[in-house]
Amino acid sequence: MILCSCNLVRVFTHFETKSLKCRGFKENFITDSSSTIHYMSKISGKPILIFVHQFSANGLNQWYNVAKKLSKDFDIIIPDLYYFGNSTRTDSICTLETQIDLIEKLIESIYESKKINLIGSSYGGIVSTAYSLRHPEKIDKLFISDSPILFFSLQKADSIARSLGSESTFELLCPQTAKQMKNSLKVEFDQPPPLPKFIRRQMVEVLILPNLEQKQQLLEELEISSRQFADIQISSLPETYLLWGEKDIFIPVQICHAIKRYWRLSDDHVFVFKNSGHAPNLEHPVKFAKVMKRSLKQSHY
Repeated sequence: MILCSCNLVRVFTHFETKSLKCRGFKENFITDSSSTIHYMSKISGKPILIFVHQFSANGLNQWYNVAKKLSKDFDIIIPDLYYFGNSTRTDSICTLETQIDLIEKLIESIYESKKINLIGSSYGGIVSTAYSLRHPEKIDKLFISDSPILFFSLQKADSIARSLGSESTFELLCPQTAKQMKNSLKVEFDQPPPLPKFIRRQMVEVLILPNLEQKQQLLEELEISSRQFADIQISSLPETYLLWGEKDIFIPVQICHAIKRYWRLSDDHVFVFKNSGHAPNLEHPVKFAKVMKRSLKQSHY
């Protein structure tokens, strides 16, 4: 009864925040007339790595373990995208363009002369790629994890969602009941954690229901804005890596291989994590961090 009355998702987020602060991270806000951007950061003059989260997540919950592993060797920045976590807008504009604007404001606030490394998971991969197309001169390396990029189609995504037991992509990405959350976790993980119903209900309350209307608008608008990615050439991007879960059933590994062929990426720029679903950074954070560290250490810094 005590556990059910206490929101463990909020408790866990508080623990993650406190844990990172003990490692030298700070909690930051960038505020202007139209928006508030929330992010965690550890800046000490090392190469910079920015983590961009997937849909219906926040930066801290998704990247905590990987960021913790990499924070000794890299400066880390973990933002919340608009309408997720603690980043908000006053004008209720919900587009991919506003998310790119968030990354622009964030990087402008910390950018000096050295290039930045950027990683995005799923929806965050789309945002990261879009920013890198616009400002390739500011990015050293781009990491894309389980993100459709060249092959996004909401119609296809809806078809996959229905085959997985959800009525639509929106229900899969923004589950509004404990039962729907259970189905979403089966997509997120190859081996979903056995979370009791009350915790799944709390996850919906904290992670999904706030700004639900704006999240739906973001997803619907993505169908139009993503058309600009249909013929991206690798020459327009910084050095790019693909990281993928072998058993991702929402954005299958075949998409990873198709992007690899289209961009003619070498084998050492593509990493597939065995026994992993849509979020290898959550299922295998140690391996994920090792792959990133090895790739980043090859930088010119």
